[in-house]
Amino acid sequence: MFPVAHVQSILGKLKEQALKNTDDIKQFFLRNDPEGAGKIPYEVFRNLLTQVCGNRIVEHEIMTLGRYFSERSDEQVNINVLLGVAQEQLRKHNFENFTRLKQLMMHHDTSRTGSITRKKVRMVSKAFHVPVSDDLLRALLEKLAGSDDTPVNYQEFVNLLNWRENPVEPLHYTAAPTTLGKWVGAEARDNVMMIQYTVLMGEIFGTGLDSS
Repeated sequence: MFPVAHVQSILGKLKEQALKNTDDIKQFFLRNDPEGAGKIPYEVFRNLLTQVCGNRIVEHEIMTLGRYFSERSDEQVNINVLLGVAQEQLRKHNFENFTRLKQLMMHHDTSRTGSITRKKVRMVSKAFHVPVSDDLLRALLEKLAGSDDTPVNYQEFVNLLNWRENPVEPLHYTAAPTTLGKWVGAEARDNVMMIQYTVLMGEIFGTGLDSS
């Protein structure tokens, strides 16, 4: 799911920008983890990367890093996190032709069961130029269908992607204009994916937070 070469490529991109803001980033983690647990919520992690890298890093790359350094296994990733990222990608590209997408998937449902294979869902999505990255599609389909052999209810799948009719509640943050360390996230939730940032810090800086 996460080829090492791909993760290392994203880390290289992040490191290039992070080294310009070393002190602010270290202080950010210390302030957001005062008890030194070594982990922060995914949403806070995502906001940090967006602030540090700007348009040099895209949503699916942030998600890939988040899941790679997650405290939890892939199977435990909250589907709302995945849907939030997918809907954001669709919204940014102004994709709204969900009715046509359902029709195309129905065309491959020759038995009219309401379901098709995960492979066909991805194939139709790619052919129709649905602006959602393939790794994100895979993650969503795994969450919905489980194994590769389990059919996907394509009506449900497209409805979940429909950010117009079924928007996932956005995660809001307030960023202080002068420092990375004063962000305030949404109220923490029990099912939020936690990121082991100390491992990430070691990958980027080669040191711990207490190093100068």
